[in-house]
Amino acid sequence: MVISMRRISRLMAEMNLICKQSRLRYWTTTARKYKYYRNRLQQEFKQPAPNLVWVSDITYVRVKNTFHYICIVIDLFSRRVLAHTISERIDTELVQTTFNSAFERRHRPTGLTFHSVQGLQYTDFHFRKHLRTLKVTQSFSNPGTPLDNAVAESFFACMKREELSHNLYETRKQLETDVAEYVAYYNLRRVHQKLDQQTPVEVETDFAATSQMNFCLNPEE
Repeated sequence: MVISMRRISRLMAEMNLICKQSRLRYWTTTARKYKYYRNRLQQEFKQPAPNLVWVSDITYVRVKNTFHYICIVIDLFSRRVLAHTISERIDTELVQTTFNSAFERRHRPTGLTFHSVQGLQYTDFHFRKHLRTLKVTQSFSNPGTPLDNAVAESFFACMKREELSHNLYETRKQLETDVAEYVAYYNLRRVHQKLDQQTPVEVETDFAATSQMNFCLNPEE
């Protein structure tokens, strides 16, 4: 069913509803000297099948007097969040734990490209060696170009706007519960304009039903 923006505005006004507003974001670059790492994705966010390109990024949330860091891995085909990890440390272990969780849940796919920003956690020698051992091709955003990793950035923006920014967290457990619940909502219930108003799980279910590729659909955990 197609509904006009005017009708939506009228119904929202009648129900005294307002949109959650996103806060202004400012992009800056640092004086850090970046090495050249190849951008294999080149903003090709639309992929024809699962497990071809995954993207990843890290954000932070305040918990009482400290910061906690959230790392996510998303499949570009369905925009599904495959794994997330929360840690008090922003290090390579955080990234590798999240990647390994997604890799095992997807039954160790072949022909995979893993795209991220050029953060120290992703360019770490041991992590890059780990991916090479698994025959995973690594791709990196160009420095100072946030659009190269727009899908991961978009997920974090949605989660903060729709959930995290409306809460004050006293414990890590509270944050873990909210993030897990939001990821489940995002995958199972939140429709996406880029997915023709389907959810990520619906896109993967349709693919599994019609494709001759050997693709195992994991239930949402």
